[in-house]
Amino acid sequence: MKIAVLFASHQKGGKHGEIKQMLQSLDTPHQFEFIELSDYKLTPCLVNCKNCVAKNERRCLYDESGEILSILQTADINVIIVPQYYPYPSKFAALMEKLLAFSYRVENRPLKGKPTAIFRYCSCKILDESDLEILWQQFLMDKGFSFLEPNYPYLNQEDDANTKYDGDIVTYVRDVICNIS
Repeated sequence: MKIAVLFASHQKGGKHGEIKQMLQSLDTPHQFEFIELSDYKLTPCLVNCKNCVAKNERRCLYDESGEILSILQTADINVIIVPQYYPYPSKFAALMEKLLAFSYRVENRPLKGKPTAIFRYCSCKILDESDLEILWQQFLMDKGFSFLEPNYPYLNQEDDANTKYDGDIVTYVRDVICNIS
């Protein structure tokens, strides 16, 4: 099974480095493809550009968001790991904006129904990711998506992950990945 792991940090190493190293050391049949946003050129949408919509393409001519979307589309499962920058890292916000542009007014949403796990953390604890779950589903769902709760194959539905894992995001990610069959 191919799992795309998107690290939303602007930096290399740190918690993302620990998580990546842990995933690489796991004895699982999964194949991981790592996407580190720090390696990609990502820009906000340009005013009145509309090249991706006008040409019915799912890529931006000005950055590498189309490459990221391609990796997310071809994976069997997507894992999104987001550190707390206020509120999100700017490259992640730009990527979300591009995904919206790629999905806007099209019948075939590029990530519709893709099993996904979203993890959000700060330096000392696991954070509630429900706002990101709802934001992410906008790019996965057809008409009728709910702003109240996720209604897509959401993989990490732990009620109180911070207490259960004592704030350890690395262990939380490991347990979710190891329980994917």
